[in-house]
Amino acid sequence: MHLRFARPGQPASPGRAIPSLAPKPVNRDGVPEVLSRPGPPRPASWPPRGPERAKEWGAKEALEVRKSPIVQTKDCAPVFSRVPSLPLAALRLSLFRGRICFLGSSLAGRPTCPPLNPSTRTPCDTFMHRYPFSPRNPPSLRSVWPRLLAALLTAVLAASGMAASPNPTVLENANAGANDWRLANVLLDRGTSYGLRSPRVEGFASKTSLYPGEPIDFHISAEPAAVLDVDVYRTGYYGGVGARHMTRIGGLEVGPQPVPDEVGEMRLRECDWPVAASLEIPEDWVSGVYLAKMTRRDDGAQSYIIFVLKSREPADVLFQVSDLTWQSYNKWPGASSLYDNPARRVSPYNEYIAKTNETLVSFDRPYALFGQLQFAADTIGSGEYLLWEFPLAYWLEKQGYHVAYCSNIDLDQDPAVLDRAKVFLSVGHDEFYTYQMVANAYAARGRGLSMAFLSGNSVFDMLYFHDSGVTGEPARAFRRIAPIRSATRQLIGASSYGVGYADWVVENADHWIYEGTGFSDGDVVPNLIGWEFHGKPLAAAPGLVTLASSNIIGGMGDPSERQHAATLYPGPRGNWIFNAGTAWWPEALATPPGHVPAGTFQRRGPDDDERIARVTANFLDRALADSQVDFSAASTTAEFHRLNGPLDADPDPKAMVHIPAGQFTMGSPGEEPGRHPWETQHEVVLTRSFTMGRIEVPWSLWSEVRNWAVKHGYTDLGPGFHGIPIQSDDADHPVVGVSWWDVIKWCNARSEMEGLTPVYYADEAFPPDAVVRTGMASIHANLDANGYRLPTEAEWEYAARAGVPTAFYTGPIIDATDARVPDPNANEAGWHAGNSERTTHAGGQKLANGWGLWDMLGNVFEWTWDWYGPYPTDNQPVVDPTGPGAGTQRVLRGGSMMNPPRHLRAAHRHAVAPATAFYNIGFRVVQTVER
Repeated sequence: MHLRFARPGQPASPGRAIPSLAPKPVNRDGVPEVLSRPGPPRPASWPPRGPERAKEWGAKEALEVRKSPIVQTKDCAPVFSRVPSLPLAALRLSLFRGRICFLGSSLAGRPTCPPLNPSTRTPCDTFMHRYPFSPRNPPSLRSVWPRLLAALLTAVLAASGMAASPNPTVLENANAGANDWRLANVLLDRGTSYGLRSPRVEGFASKTSLYPGEPIDFHISAEPAAVLDVDVYRTGYYGGVGARHMTRIGGLEVGPQPVPDEVGEMRLRECDWPVAASLEIPEDWVSGVYLAKMTRRDDGAQSYIIFVLKSREPADVLFQVSDLTWQSYNKWPGASSLYDNPARRVSPYNEYIAKTNETLVSFDRPYALFGQLQFAADTIGSGEYLLWEFPLAYWLEKQGYHVAYCSNIDLDQDPAVLDRAKVFLSVGHDEFYTYQMVANAYAARGRGLSMAFLSGNSVFDMLYFHDSGVTGEPARAFRRIAPIRSATRQLIGASSYGVGYADWVVENADHWIYEGTGFSDGDVVPNLIGWEFHGKPLAAAPGLVTLASSNIIGGMGDPSERQHAATLYPGPRGNWIFNAGTAWWPEALATPPGHVPAGTFQRRGPDDDERIARVTANFLDRALADSQVDFSAASTTAEFHRLNGPLDADPDPKAMVHIPAGQFTMGSPGEEPGRHPWETQHEVVLTRSFTMGRIEVPWSLWSEVRNWAVKHGYTDLGPGFHGIPIQSDDADHPVVGVSWWDVIKWCNARSEMEGLTPVYYADEAFPPDAVVRTGMASIHANLDANGYRLPTEAEWEYAARAGVPTAFYTGPIIDATDARVPDPNANEAGWHAGNSERTTHAGGQKLANGWGLWDMLGNVFEWTWDWYGPYPTDNQPVVDPTGPGAGTQRVLRGGSMMNPPRHLRAAHRHAVAPATAFYNIGFRVVQTVER
């Protein structure tokens, strides 16, 4: 038996129980085993439920009897003085992270904890009782004494003040709920926005999320003018009521506000409405999803404004609302969702069309009623939260988990939220992500964050943020760029798809995630899969196990791909990644007030199912117990940049990416196909951090700097070419046909143009009058200067690999002999002879590596600083290598659109005379970060 307490500096979370008292099996490397183990045999009727459970335990009021097989205890302090009077068969111990709670019943069958009023009951914890004690099944002394010892230890801790207090979510839910939080009078105008608007009263918040102590503005329109009250509620459990009243802003005089016209070809609508009310969030408000209910005093018309309050403090679970998806489907004021474009209307009866990149949508507008699946008028203004996400929030808070909440946008704009939790939850309909959101999610997974995708169609499409045209605030508008393919699969464990319906069909029922559910292989949970799902093909993740799969009914696309799959795989630091693969997962957990059960014209959603609740709890408890989150660990994996299609709308030609100092293995292993003998592996230590151009220098930037240089005394600077073939519209292609000498002088010119210290000099003392501006002098590099320069060969390979040891940062090489043989990993990484049509391409069209660098492999060869020379063979680490002191050829790296895939390998070396100016040679720049 072992006890687990909060680590120093980490708040204890008394609201959850460790799922198993036994040490988890580990392999010879000390890593927990991935393979599931069957649990001990149980009676067919396990677990006892309802009156049967109460009878067996001999207690009338001992525990709340619920539909879930999880036993929910009352919020009580340990009671030890009465232990000697309790019958041995009535002992109950619940091991918490950071404390132990002792439950028992007296001979009279009364609970040791005083009974609580149901309206104020606060969930304290859960305990998964494997073998309930009963008079018919008395425990042996051997099985009881460790528990008695644990109880005594808890008594000592409690006496010394070390026993942890309930977490903030539990304490918050101890407050009385408010039954009046729901909308009671929604007046929809059938003549506007397909009946999805309520012009009588509607509004939006100035922020999607914020922290306590920060202000938020409410922009409101009332037609006709009226006096309004705004009541703010926090949603949660609250004894089953669903929300708590937080404050009222009363007597607001509000008039009608204009509906903005569409602006530009992308039809953007942004409301420039005045602030009707402001609220500074009190410091003691708890993280959650908040609803501001607006009510007219004349006719009582109502609507919501929704926002999220984040937490600066650590929590166990981070619940991400899917507000980018809400806004993408928001039709306010008419056909203005990301899916709508009247010019491309496919049917007079259907305004929802296939997504395009032709629409820009804004958060500076109210939420219309979401009417795609259900017509739930009393959810207007709340996006899709009350429809698909609230059941999970309600259930989590009922169980006593310590939950913090965030917006989708926070994963891009405030990624520190990921560093304050152990489990991240993607919920409901989590369809839209930006490039940086995916990158930050992958990085957090690498640091040990567990993840549960209790959602469908997740991480499916990539967005690009725009600043507000009204306020200038960042990330208030967005447009779609491209679908995300392999990035999704490698993150969540399965591929993301759209519409489809199925039953949940159990596989691997002996896995720990199914413990206590009573499931057997082939068992079915009806209607759990919908309305959008995840399925095959699955990720190539070590240890991945399929937990459920079934054929999809309905839906779109290739029937062979319409197969649901739920998966689980281990992360690198004891963490777990669970993919439920259905938007309707929360539907099976609870049906709280204000929630309309899911369903479409094709199929209804699932009923509440205690077995799915148990699966959810099993995952969360195991993840909380196992995760070893290291928030200081840097993520160098390239997987989070494996996105299919353009990764940015218009890559900034001057954008630089920070590359931290570090150590890596340079060269290629002996078994790598296509390698050369001169690629000897050796360890390299780089002590300088640096920034590197996100893309290869394009013709537009080259010509801008060169024109300046010519006017400021630079000579012998070749003109270069704007891509191959030379065309008038290729300014965004990498510059080619530039020699190493040309590039050296161009780097100095750009440094001087931007007021930086040049790097290259004709004198090793680096005097200002020796800056190289002409000719082909003997050049010395001041690598500590802050100007632009070429990377060393070691810096280039370190940056190209981004921590990935395979031939490409997208995976190993498939074939090293024939450029015509399809190589999916090479195809994803860059342009080569097999996919480029022997032309250059604008930057940013292939997959970025783990640092966010594009086209490191392929498109054009890139100059480096080093003279070519042999690698060291003494097996000693080399610190900051810069190549030989002299030579005849300078090193080129990366391969080009003219070369076979084997030349795109990260370890491939090429070298030519520095005066060479060939049509497949370009470059990118770096800058040393000051130490």
